[in-house]
Amino acid sequence: MDASRIVKEILAKTPGGIQEINYIGCGGSRASVFAGHYLMKHEAKAIASNWFNSNEFVHAAPRSLGPGSVCVVCSLKATPESLEALRLANARGAATVALTGSLDTGLAKEAQYPLVYTTRADGNQAHALRIGFELLHQQEAWRHYAEAQTALEKVDPLIAGALERSLSAAREFGLLYKDDQLFHILASGSAYSAAYIMAFCHLMEMQWKHAVPIHSGEYFHGPFEATDKDLPTILIKSTGRTRPLDERVERFLAQYASRVTIIDTVELGLPSLGEHVAEYFNSVLMLTVAHQYVDELSKQTGHPMQHRRYMWQFDY
Repeated sequence: MDASRIVKEILAKTPGGIQEINYIGCGGSRASVFAGHYLMKHEAKAIASNWFNSNEFVHAAPRSLGPGSVCVVCSLKATPESLEALRLANARGAATVALTGSLDTGLAKEAQYPLVYTTRADGNQAHALRIGFELLHQQEAWRHYAEAQTALEKVDPLIAGALERSLSAAREFGLLYKDDQLFHILASGSAYSAAYIMAFCHLMEMQWKHAVPIHSGEYFHGPFEATDKDLPTILIKSTGRTRPLDERVERFLAQYASRVTIIDTVELGLPSLGEHVAEYFNSVLMLTVAHQYVDELSKQTGHPMQHRRYMWQFDY
């Protein structure tokens, strides 16, 4: 079942309409569904949107959770906390959508509506957006729906082209920063989740290096005091309304930092997805491009991206 049919069925069972959507997950899964949350926060007129860590949702679910809620729970292999979050949402009468790696996971088996994700246009971020696009279209007659559907069709070739264009820069990044242990990663808008994933998942989890994701708008309210000439700093320049925040950071870094990597979504072609919807795809593009950068780093460090010290090794 696709997102369109899922939302149609949910609305048919909810005479009063949907009042809220909760995007839920842990780690990279939580960061991935941020794209949908960001879309709904900025486009929905009457549907509230929340973004939760699964375990926090289990212990501190919103009082509003109930029959007028949709809960989109994301986990590749059904992380225990995410499964508990989905069970709680079911028990409270919410409509539950699972974004998961296969129909055999516990999440898929217990969700009212399972959606299997793979990569890129069929990835978890894209599915999180699809659910949002359909809610906006079917409940609020969103005027940019057709543009969003066209953008979804363009995502795969866009990312393929972006990876080709960024490969040389990614290899240079790997050579330059293979021995560094601390990184600052800045981004704004929907691209912030790409900074989150690059820091927590790619660099900390997969390379055991320290990394801090920093919102471009918050940079000048404390974090910039830690900037110096030796600190590796990565700036993801977004497409869309928050780009001026990134440009302000870029101007500061040009004056006070020397080891700066800028990944510009405009230069990678993101605006081609459409004037009114491209900004919601920032992290869809950057998830793959950021992974490419750190993958090239891993080739230089000799530390495979799949290697773990604690995760999946024992109970914790």
